[in-house]
Amino acid sequence: MMKLSMVLSVRLVITPLWAEANPPAVMTAPQAFTQAIHNLKSQNKDDQARGFIKMQQAASGGNPKAEYNLGALYHEGLGTTQDFVQARYWIEKSAEQGYPAAEALLGNIYHFGRKGIPEDLEKAFYWTEKAANRGVTSAQRDLALIYHQ
Repeated sequence: MMKLSMVLSVRLVITPLWAEANPPAVMTAPQAFTQAIHNLKSQNKDDQARGFIKMQQAASGGNPKAEYNLGALYHEGLGTTQDFVQARYWIEKSAEQGYPAAEALLGNIYHFGRKGIPEDLEKAFYWTEKAANRGVTSAQRDLALIYHQ
């Protein structure tokens, strides 16, 4: 069976910036998410690290979009050290809540494996099919590839 290499592009979901200029010491999860996106857009590594911490805060509230984005940050090593095991953990939490982008990325992670995560075609098929049925075009393409294999 020939493995095909894929280029994975992770997009962070961008939301309008409505957080206060001087945010309070304790932020709500939506405020933390918005501030995280603002910091992550910066080219400054310290700002990105602050954005990562704010995304952790937002994800801890159980928001599937924030969980997916935190997983994507771990996956890409943005604002933190790249860690595929942590990436899978957060992306899977999001996917279990039905977030389509998380389902698609989780299927890809299981399809091709990552450092510390073995390939698992059964899980790859399960998550990729869920995302494909929700209309995620990258998952539809990946599902065809799984069928081909």
